[in-house]
Order: sequence, then C-alpha cells, then structure tokens
Amino acid sequence: MTVRSVAAWLKRALAVRDDEVRTVAWAFVYFFCLMAGYYVLRSLRDAMGVAGGVKQLPWLFMGTFIATTACTPLFSLLVSRFTRSRFIPFVYRFFQINLAVFFVLFRFISDGDRVYIARAFFIWTSVFNLFAVTVFWSFMADIFSSEQGKRLFGLVGLGGTLGALSGAYFNSKLAEILGVVNLLIVSGVLLELGVQSVNQLVRIARPRVANVIIPDRPITAGGVWEALVRVFYSPYLLGICVCMLMYTVSTTFLYFEQAKIVKAAFATDESRTAFLARIDFEISRVTIVMQLFLTARVVSFIGVGASMAFVPIVTLGGFIVLLRHPTANVLYWFQVAKNAANYGLGRPAREVLYTVVRPEEKYKSKTFIDTFVFRGGDVVGAWTYKLVTEPLVVLLAMPAGTLIGVSVGAMSAVWIGYAAWLGRKQRALAQLRSDEAAAAAPLTSVPQAVAAI
Repeated sequence: MTVRSVAAWLKRALAVRDDEVRTVAWAFVYFFCLMAGYYVLRSLRDAMGVAGGVKQLPWLFMGTFIATTACTPLFSLLVSRFTRSRFIPFVYRFFQINLAVFFVLFRFISDGDRVYIARAFFIWTSVFNLFAVTVFWSFMADIFSSEQGKRLFGLVGLGGTLGALSGAYFNSKLAEILGVVNLLIVSGVLLELGVQSVNQLVRIARPRVANVIIPDRPITAGGVWEALVRVFYSPYLLGICVCMLMYTVSTTFLYFEQAKIVKAAFATDESRTAFLARIDFEISRVTIVMQLFLTARVVSFIGVGASMAFVPIVTLGGFIVLLRHPTANVLYWFQVAKNAANYGLGRPAREVLYTVVRPEEKYKSKTFIDTFVFRGGDVVGAWTYKLVTEPLVVLLAMPAGTLIGVSVGAMSAVWIGYAAWLGRKQRALAQLRSDEAAAAAPLTSVPQAVAAI
C-alpha cells in the first residue's frame, strides 16, 4: 500500500475533504502542543492543591474565580485592540513569561514559603487553562462551519487528547525522577510550538460566517459589558451557561471527592502526582478511540443535543457507584469514563454551538461563559459541597453521600433538559445562517435570530 493510498483511506475514514486537510492538520498540531503544555502542569497543580489541605480548596477556587473575573475584561480589551493574528500569540507568550517566573520561585524559595507559591500556582494554572483553551476553540468556531464542526471537531480534539496523553506521560514517568518543577520548562517550549501553529493557521485559514469571509481585524463590536448583556439577553447563550454551570459544579463535587480519596490513599506529593497522571493517561487513551472512530459519526447521527446529554448521564451513574464505594480504583475509572465522555462527545458538540453565532459572541461572550461562568461554577460547587457535607448533614440528619447524590441527580436532570433544547436551537440557527447566505442577507444578532425562529 502506497503512502498516497494510505492518505486517501485516512481522509475517507476521518471524513476530511481535500481542501480541509492543511487547516485540520495545523489545528491538530496547535491543540496538541497546547494540551501537552497544560497537562505537564496539571498533575503538579492538583498535587499542590491537595498538599494545602482539602479544607483550603474552597478558598483556592474563590481565588481562581477572582483572578478569572479580573482577566476577562482585559482579554476583551485585547480582542478589541488587536487582530486575531496578534492577540492569540500575545496571550500564549504572556503565559510563557509567567511560567518562567514560577520556575525561578520554585527553584529558589525555601520549602517553608512554598505553600504560598503553591497556592498562587494552583490559581494561575486554572486561569491559564481556561483562557488558553477558550482562545483555541473560539478560533476553531471561526474557521470551521457548523457542518464542518460536526465532522471535524472530534478529529481536532484528538490533537488535544494526544497532547494530554503526552503531558501525562511525561509526569507519570519523570515526576519522581527529575522533580516536577523542571517540567515547567517543557511546558513553555510546547506553548511556543503552539504559537507557531497559530501563525500557520492565520496564513491558510479564512474565518467566515454564513460563507462570508471575515477580515483579520480587531473585533470592536460588542464591548466588555455588551458581551455580558448578550449572554443574559439571548436564551441560546444563556442555555449554554446553564449547561456549563451544571458541568462545572458536578466536576467540582467530584474534585473534592477525589481530593479526600487521594489524600487518604497516598502519602507523598510525588505518589499523588503519579496517580493523577495515570488517570490523565488512561483518559487520553480511551478518548483517542472515541475521537477516531465515534465522535464524528455519533455527533452527526444523534445530533448536538443528545451528544451533550451523554455527559450528565455518565456523571450521575458514576457518582452513584463512587458514593457507595469511595476507593481509589472506583475513582480512577469514574474519572476516565466522565472525562472521555466529555472530550469525546460533550465538548466537541458544545463547541459546535458557537459556529452559528457572530464573531464578537465567539470571542467575547464565549470568553465570558468559558471563564467567568466556568470558574463561577467552581465557586458555587465548592461552597455548595461544603454546605452539603457539613451543616446540612447535621441539620437534616442525613449521610453526606445521600445529599451529594440528590444534588448531582437534580443537576443532571436540568443539564439533560437544556442540552436537548440547545440541540434543537442549534439546528434552527444553522438553517437560518444558511438561508441568510443563500439570500445574501445581512447577518442578524443572536437575540434577533432566536426571536425569528
């Protein structure tokens, strides 16, 4: 079999057209480098969060929320002042400088003072992950249409999965040998490779809405506060907020359960980091299979809404088992199932929702949802978990596990309902965009579009 025939088979199997190959390939490399760089940091972040004590986690989530809130308007200002080809590399290089600062601090600050650096690093890494990934998917929603997103976002997401697999592999194999601090340098190099991939995409990709090419210029429409107003004015964007909130709160509940189990099962930061890295590694392996063979077919066949609803179903079932058997082994497989479902189906489907909105909503309103709402969900989840497991246990005279299970069940029901509704609205908006393109009509705003349905 020749190289050309293999390439042709891959294109057919992965549903990639000839004119999409270069764009998909660079998007794949971009996401690979980005997620590899993050996963080099992730296990270290989680281990440092546990080291400070589980009771400190609500305060760390609150600090992350405050930092995210402060950064969101600054990001919108960048979007308004600079072109995509300038502000995207700027965001990543800013984070590279931050990494260099943390590397110096961890190397030269005494162990007694490291706890404060560790808390700052936990907050910083959480903020970095949100903005770095949000920028990526905003760009993807710009350069791919709704139809392309259903076919290709799983394949693009595979780049991130392989990147996560690589980052987790570095940690699981090298954390105890080299020391995790030295891996910060690796993360910085990977981010720079991601920036170079962005530069390639800017040259070959042409962002478009309803088949109209959008010039690479600052997105001045929709200021910081207008982007916020759009979210609450549009039922469509507000529905995305609800699903995001349910996902984040339930994930925070699981994070706290994980912190308790890992702290009890493992004695040192190195062993905890290695265990968490093994979870990340297994998540990546399962997700790869889904993204290669299932994502495009399933999302195209059952639709965006049903694909999103699969995640709360897995979440509810996993919590039922974990609360009955709170062991490291059950935690391991619950995390694998939940995250694989999210990365393999839920996340690609959710990103397709943004292919039918305007540029300012992709970069500004989406940033608000993916950062402020996401981290707000962390805060709500952290303090709700604290409320459920402490005063309510005494007040209602019920086991903490029962209250957690009831809470997750209620969240899952709301989540599934909104996912189904968003799937229907996305189809309607995609058809509306197609009709507008055919009639060469001016684009409408999301609120007007939803009102017209």
